Amino acid sequence: MAGQTGEMRERVVALLAAQTDRGALWRELAELSRARGFAETANLWAPALYERDVAFFEPLLLKYLRSANEATIRALLPRCEAAGQAALFTGLYRKIADAASWNQDVLALAQSAPTDDALERALALREPGNDALALTEETALALYRRNPRRFSDYVRDHIHRGWRNQSTYPQLRAEARVRGDDTLYWALFRALADSDEWQTALGELLKDDVPAEAIAEELGRRHIE
Repeated sequence: MAGQTGEMRERVVALLAAQTDRGALWRELAELSRARGFAETANLWAPALYERDVAFFEPLLLKYLRSANEATIRALLPRCEAAGQAALFTGLYRKIADAASWNQDVLALAQSAPTDDALERALALREPGNDALALTEETALALYRRNPRRFSDYVRDHIHRGWRNQSTYPQLRAEARVRGDDTLYWALFRALADSDEWQTALGELLKDDVPAEAIAEELGRRHIE
């Protein structure tokens, strides 16, 4: 395997060094991609193609870079973001984002982005495109506390329970209630509450003197998903 990888690296280096036009280079790399060892040479061809003509080679980068090329992708992402290459950034980011790394990235941005506008743009670029990923409570709280009005929708849309995430976000829900943020509080309730909590909420509702015309709305708020 080491010998095959070494041979592939030599072929890729020679191809990149040749004065080959863009179309021919694309075809040669596409042919090489079928051979064993090509994926391990991504640190050679990916940055070279980016430098040569990123707009032309963007589809090739998106097609042939894999999750196994995380180091190479991570090296390209800051350059894509700085250059405003949103589609390339997001396409590459989704190849390597998992629950842990995505939450780490979002948490760091929530704590360090210079403005809310910058944070919003960065979050859009890092949209994971995977419904299985959910914000941790720590990350969700950091975003919500940064600007409750601006980021509550993002928090609501990126929280759910599943076999990978059993959290019910008690701190976040308590904070939303303390702030009087009924929209977020009840959205989280509907998404996260179990049957026992639902019954408790209905019992509390029955104790309140709720006007008859408001009962349907209050029940709807508490209708768990």
